[in-house]
Amino acid sequence: MKKAIVILGIILFSSFLITGCGGKKENEKSDASKENGKLATKKAKDIDVRDLKEPCDYIDALVIVGEEFNNLMEANKNLKSADDISTEDQTAMLELGIIAEEINKAFTDNKIDPNVSKNCDGVKKLKKIENKKNELLKLYQLKEAYN
Repeated sequence: MKKAIVILGIILFSSFLITGCGGKKENEKSDASKENGKLATKKAKDIDVRDLKEPCDYIDALVIVGEEFNNLMEANKNLKSADDISTEDQTAMLELGIIAEEINKAFTDNKIDPNVSKNCDGVKKLKKIENKKNELLKLYQLKEAYN
């Protein structure tokens, strides 16, 4: 199971690459923020990639998926081993990985320009999520090394 979590973490955030490495200009607003974040109240399972039209929609969707993934990892971080994660949480993590892959595939298939997605409000949040995921994965790896 521990390998599955590490691999899933990598897969989940391989889609992070679509955001590139740019930041948002301070006074610039994305289309998604003008619409008051239409994905803001959705859960990952509610995301339909066919509804993602603008580059920022994809970023916002990845933020939702990433937050849910990190919340699951955070909730399980005190377990002795990653192998002790409940079947329910393991399934949820795998489902989140599948959703992230679908978002990434739709981004690529729809030929969304990654340079445009750099200007989305969610990019900064997605980078924070990526950093937190890396911290949690290291914690799991350290536990496994000592067990």
